[in-house]
Amino acid sequence: MDKTLERILSLLPRNEKGKIQHGARSEFAKRLGYKDGHIVSMWLSGDSDSYKGKLRDIAEAYGVSLEWLRGETDERQPQQAGPVPEILTRYNELDEHGRHMVELVLDAEWKRCNMIQAVEVVDLGTIRHYLSKPAAGPGGMVEGEDYEDIPRTADMPKGADFCLTVSGDSMEPYIQDGQRIYVNEASELRPFEVGVWCVDGATYVKQYAPGYSGEVYLLSANPKREAANLTIWPSGGQSVQYFGKVLGLPKLPEPVYK
Repeated sequence: MDKTLERILSLLPRNEKGKIQHGARSEFAKRLGYKDGHIVSMWLSGDSDSYKGKLRDIAEAYGVSLEWLRGETDERQPQQAGPVPEILTRYNELDEHGRHMVELVLDAEWKRCNMIQAVEVVDLGTIRHYLSKPAAGPGGMVEGEDYEDIPRTADMPKGADFCLTVSGDSMEPYIQDGQRIYVNEASELRPFEVGVWCVDGATYVKQYAPGYSGEVYLLSANPKREAANLTIWPSGGQSVQYFGKVLGLPKLPEPVYK
Protein backbone atom coordinates (compact mmCIF):
# COMPACT_ATOMS: atom_id res chain seq x y z
CA MET A 1 0.00 0.00 0.00
CA ASP A 2 1.47 3.38 -0.95
CA LYS A 3 1.95 6.08 1.66
CA THR A 4 -0.77 8.32 0.21
CA LEU A 5 -3.45 5.63 0.45
CA GLU A 6 -2.22 4.67 3.92
CA ARG A 7 -2.64 8.25 5.13
CA ILE A 8 -6.05 8.59 3.49
CA LEU A 9 -7.27 5.47 5.28
CA SER A 10 -5.89 6.78 8.58
CA LEU A 11 -8.54 9.54 8.40
CA LEU A 12 -11.36 7.01 8.76
CA PRO A 13 -12.58 6.42 12.33
CA ARG A 14 -11.73 3.05 13.85
CA ASN A 15 -13.14 0.89 16.63
CA GLU A 16 -11.36 -0.28 19.76
CA LYS A 17 -9.82 -3.19 17.79
CA GLY A 18 -8.28 -0.83 15.27
CA LYS A 19 -10.62 -1.79 12.42
CA ILE A 20 -12.47 0.79 10.32
CA GLN A 21 -15.85 1.46 11.91
CA HIS A 22 -18.98 0.13 10.25
CA GLY A 23 -20.35 2.69 7.79
CA ALA A 24 -17.19 4.82 7.88
CA ARG A 25 -16.18 3.88 4.32
CA SER A 26 -19.60 4.84 2.96
CA GLU A 27 -19.63 8.19 4.79
CA PHE A 28 -16.08 8.95 3.65
CA ALA A 29 -16.85 8.10 0.00
CA LYS A 30 -20.07 10.13 -0.07
CA ARG A 31 -18.21 13.22 1.21
CA LEU A 32 -16.05 12.90 -1.90
CA GLY A 33 -19.01 12.53 -4.28
CA TYR A 34 -19.07 8.75 -4.66
CA LYS A 35 -22.24 6.68 -4.41
CA ASP A 36 -21.09 4.40 -1.59
CA GLY A 37 -18.07 2.90 0.13
CA HIS A 38 -17.26 0.29 -2.53
CA ILE A 39 -14.71 2.67 -4.04
CA VAL A 40 -12.66 2.41 -0.82
CA SER A 41 -12.63 -1.37 -1.17
CA MET A 42 -11.42 -0.96 -4.77
CA TRP A 43 -8.57 1.24 -3.52
CA LEU A 44 -7.62 -1.41 -0.97
CA SER A 45 -7.66 -4.22 -3.53
CA GLY A 46 -5.64 -2.20 -6.06
CA ASP A 47 -8.46 -2.16 -8.63
CA SER A 48 -8.59 1.64 -8.64
CA ASP A 49 -6.26 4.52 -7.77
CA SER A 50 -8.84 7.25 -8.28
CA TYR A 51 -7.97 8.63 -4.85
CA LYS A 52 -4.98 10.33 -6.53
CA GLY A 53 -7.42 12.70 -8.21
CA LYS A 54 -9.28 13.41 -4.97
CA LEU A 55 -6.40 14.58 -2.79
CA ARG A 56 -7.41 18.25 -2.76
CA ASP A 57 -11.00 17.34 -1.85
CA ILE A 58 -9.80 15.01 0.91
CA ALA A 59 -7.43 17.64 2.28
CA GLU A 60 -10.18 20.27 2.42
CA ALA A 61 -12.77 17.88 3.88
CA TYR A 62 -10.51 16.63 6.67
CA GLY A 63 -8.34 19.69 7.34
CA VAL A 64 -5.02 18.15 6.38
CA SER A 65 -2.35 19.34 3.99
CA LEU A 66 -1.83 18.05 0.47
CA GLU A 67 1.88 17.64 1.24
CA TRP A 68 1.06 15.33 4.16
CA LEU A 69 -1.31 13.24 2.04
CA ARG A 70 1.36 12.87 -0.62
CA GLY A 71 3.92 11.75 1.97
CA GLU A 72 6.11 14.80 1.36
CA THR A 73 6.02 15.90 5.01
CA ASP A 74 5.06 14.57 8.42
CA GLU A 75 3.32 17.86 9.24
CA ARG A 76 -0.35 16.91 9.08
CA GLN A 77 -1.87 20.38 9.41
CA PRO A 78 -1.74 22.87 6.51
CA GLN A 79 0.90 25.57 6.78
CA GLN A 80 -0.30 29.02 7.72
CA ALA A 81 -0.40 31.50 4.89
CA GLY A 82 2.85 33.44 4.58
CA PRO A 83 3.98 36.37 2.44
CA VAL A 84 2.59 36.68 -1.06
CA PRO A 85 4.70 34.44 -3.35
CA GLU A 86 6.95 36.21 -5.85
CA ILE A 87 5.22 34.50 -8.77
CA LEU A 88 1.89 36.08 -7.75
CA THR A 89 3.52 39.47 -7.41
CA ARG A 90 4.97 39.14 -10.91
CA TYR A 91 1.61 38.00 -12.29
CA ASN A 92 -0.08 41.10 -10.88
CA GLU A 93 2.47 43.26 -12.71
CA LEU A 94 1.61 41.76 -16.11
CA ASP A 95 -0.61 43.53 -18.63
CA GLU A 96 -3.91 42.04 -19.82
CA HIS A 97 -2.28 40.03 -22.62
CA GLY A 98 0.38 38.60 -20.28
CA ARG A 99 -2.19 37.53 -17.69
CA HIS A 100 -4.29 35.93 -20.40
CA MET A 101 -1.33 33.85 -21.61
CA VAL A 102 -0.48 32.71 -18.08
CA GLU A 103 -4.10 31.73 -17.46
CA LEU A 104 -4.18 29.68 -20.67
CA VAL A 105 -1.13 27.72 -19.54
CA LEU A 106 -2.53 27.29 -16.02
CA ASP A 107 -5.84 26.05 -17.36
CA ALA A 108 -4.17 23.53 -19.70
CA GLU A 109 -1.90 22.22 -16.92
CA TRP A 110 -4.75 22.01 -14.43
CA LYS A 111 -6.74 19.88 -16.88
CA ARG A 112 -3.72 17.66 -17.55
CA CYS A 113 -3.09 17.07 -13.85
CA ASN A 114 -6.73 16.40 -13.09
CA MET A 115 -7.68 14.20 -16.03
CA ILE A 116 -8.15 11.30 -13.64
CA GLN A 117 -11.09 13.16 -12.09
CA ALA A 118 -12.85 13.16 -15.46
CA VAL A 119 -12.77 9.36 -15.66
CA GLU A 120 -16.00 8.05 -14.21
CA VAL A 121 -15.54 5.18 -11.78
CA VAL A 122 -18.17 2.57 -12.55
CA ASP A 123 -19.37 0.87 -9.40
CA LEU A 124 -19.97 -2.78 -10.29
CA GLY A 125 -21.02 -3.75 -6.77
CA THR A 126 -19.61 -6.70 -4.88
CA ILE A 127 -19.43 -10.46 -5.24
CA ARG A 128 -19.27 -13.02 -2.46
CA HIS A 129 -15.90 -14.80 -2.17
CA TYR A 130 -16.13 -18.03 -0.17
CA LEU A 131 -13.03 -18.71 1.88
CA SER A 132 -13.37 -22.49 2.32
CA LYS A 133 -11.41 -24.14 -0.47
CA PRO A 134 -13.06 -26.86 -2.58
CA ALA A 135 -11.64 -30.36 -2.12
CA ALA A 136 -9.93 -29.18 1.07
CA GLY A 137 -12.55 -29.56 3.79
CA PRO A 138 -16.02 -28.48 4.93
CA GLY A 139 -17.67 -25.96 2.65
CA GLY A 140 -18.53 -22.65 4.27
CA MET A 141 -21.06 -22.17 1.46
CA VAL A 142 -23.41 -24.55 3.25
CA GLU A 143 -23.47 -22.58 6.45
CA GLY A 144 -23.32 -19.25 4.63
CA GLU A 145 -20.78 -17.79 7.04
CA ASP A 146 -17.29 -18.34 5.68
CA TYR A 147 -17.09 -15.59 3.05
CA GLU A 148 -16.12 -12.01 2.32
CA ASP A 149 -17.66 -9.46 -0.04
CA ILE A 150 -15.13 -8.22 -2.60
CA PRO A 151 -15.57 -5.57 -5.34
CA ARG A 152 -16.65 -6.81 -8.76
CA THR A 153 -14.27 -5.93 -11.58
CA ALA A 154 -14.82 -5.67 -15.32
CA ASP A 155 -12.69 -8.74 -16.04
CA MET A 156 -14.90 -11.09 -13.99
CA PRO A 157 -17.19 -13.40 -16.05
CA LYS A 158 -20.68 -12.05 -16.59
CA GLY A 159 -23.35 -13.88 -14.64
CA ALA A 160 -21.11 -14.88 -11.75
CA ASP A 161 -23.05 -15.20 -8.48
CA PHE A 162 -20.08 -16.00 -6.26
CA CYS A 163 -16.43 -17.02 -6.43
CA LEU A 164 -14.02 -19.22 -4.51
CA THR A 165 -10.40 -20.34 -4.58
CA VAL A 166 -9.53 -23.90 -5.58
CA SER A 167 -7.13 -26.12 -3.66
CA GLY A 168 -5.46 -29.09 -5.35
CA ASP A 169 -4.53 -30.24 -8.87
CA SER A 170 -7.42 -32.58 -9.75
CA MET A 171 -8.77 -30.12 -12.37
CA GLU A 172 -5.46 -29.25 -14.01
CA PRO A 173 -4.62 -28.12 -16.61
CA TYR A 174 -7.95 -26.25 -16.84
CA ILE A 175 -8.06 -25.02 -13.24
CA GLN A 176 -4.83 -24.53 -11.33
CA ASP A 177 -4.18 -25.00 -7.63
CA GLY A 178 -4.90 -21.64 -5.96
CA GLN A 179 -6.93 -20.28 -8.89
CA ARG A 180 -10.07 -18.27 -8.22
CA ILE A 181 -13.15 -19.52 -10.06
CA TYR A 182 -16.52 -17.87 -10.71
CA VAL A 183 -19.84 -19.71 -10.45
CA ASN A 184 -23.36 -19.17 -11.80
CA GLU A 185 -25.94 -20.75 -9.50
CA ALA A 186 -28.77 -21.07 -12.04
CA SER A 187 -26.88 -22.89 -14.81
CA GLU A 188 -27.60 -26.56 -15.46
CA LEU A 189 -24.67 -28.72 -16.50
CA ARG A 190 -24.16 -30.63 -19.70
CA PRO A 191 -21.99 -33.75 -19.66
CA PHE A 192 -18.35 -32.99 -18.82
CA GLU A 193 -19.00 -29.37 -17.91
CA VAL A 194 -17.54 -28.25 -14.57
CA GLY A 195 -19.60 -27.55 -11.47
CA VAL A 196 -19.30 -27.08 -7.73
CA TRP A 197 -20.81 -29.56 -5.25
CA CYS A 198 -20.86 -30.20 -1.55
CA VAL A 199 -20.77 -33.95 -0.84
CA ASP A 200 -21.01 -35.08 2.79
CA GLY A 201 -19.82 -31.68 4.00
CA ALA A 202 -16.83 -31.26 1.67
CA THR A 203 -16.85 -28.95 -1.35
CA TYR A 204 -15.59 -30.18 -4.74
CA VAL A 205 -15.00 -28.76 -8.22
CA LYS A 206 -15.48 -31.55 -10.77
CA GLN A 207 -16.62 -32.46 -14.26
CA TYR A 208 -20.18 -33.76 -14.38
CA ALA A 209 -21.10 -37.05 -16.08
CA PRO A 210 -24.54 -38.75 -15.77
CA GLY A 211 -24.65 -42.54 -15.47
CA TYR A 212 -27.03 -45.03 -17.04
CA SER A 213 -28.71 -46.05 -13.76
CA GLY A 214 -29.36 -42.61 -12.30
CA GLU A 215 -25.92 -42.29 -10.73
CA VAL A 216 -23.78 -39.17 -11.20
CA TYR A 217 -20.02 -39.19 -11.65
CA LEU A 218 -17.94 -36.25 -10.48
CA LEU A 219 -14.71 -36.52 -12.44
CA SER A 220 -11.22 -35.08 -12.18
CA ALA A 221 -9.94 -33.49 -15.39
CA ASN A 222 -6.35 -34.36 -14.46
CA PRO A 223 -5.54 -37.81 -15.91
CA LYS A 224 -3.36 -38.55 -12.87
CA ARG A 225 -6.14 -37.91 -10.34
CA GLU A 226 -8.66 -40.64 -11.13
CA ALA A 227 -8.57 -41.65 -7.46
CA ALA A 228 -10.18 -38.31 -6.59
CA ASN A 229 -13.33 -39.09 -8.60
CA LEU A 230 -16.68 -39.40 -6.80
CA THR A 231 -19.79 -41.43 -7.60
CA ILE A 232 -23.19 -40.25 -6.36
CA TRP A 233 -25.73 -43.09 -6.21
CA PRO A 234 -29.49 -42.38 -6.08
CA SER A 235 -29.89 -44.43 -2.92
CA GLY A 236 -26.39 -44.07 -1.58
CA GLY A 237 -27.37 -42.03 1.46
CA GLN A 238 -24.91 -39.25 0.62
CA SER A 239 -25.61 -35.61 1.42
CA VAL A 240 -25.26 -33.78 -1.90
CA GLN A 241 -25.81 -30.15 -2.86
CA TYR A 242 -25.11 -28.61 -6.28
CA PHE A 243 -23.99 -24.98 -6.18
CA GLY A 244 -23.62 -24.07 -9.86
CA LYS A 245 -21.55 -24.04 -13.03
CA VAL A 246 -17.98 -22.78 -13.24
CA LEU A 247 -17.79 -19.94 -15.78
CA GLY A 248 -15.04 -18.94 -18.18
CA LEU A 249 -13.76 -22.42 -19.09
CA PRO A 250 -13.31 -23.86 -22.58
CA LYS A 251 -15.28 -26.94 -23.63
CA LEU A 252 -13.67 -29.79 -21.73
CA PRO A 253 -13.34 -33.28 -23.22
CA GLU A 254 -14.25 -36.49 -21.43
CA PRO A 255 -11.27 -37.27 -19.21
CA VAL A 256 -9.09 -40.27 -20.07
CA TYR A 257 -7.14 -41.77 -17.20
CA LYS A 258 -3.76 -43.46 -17.32
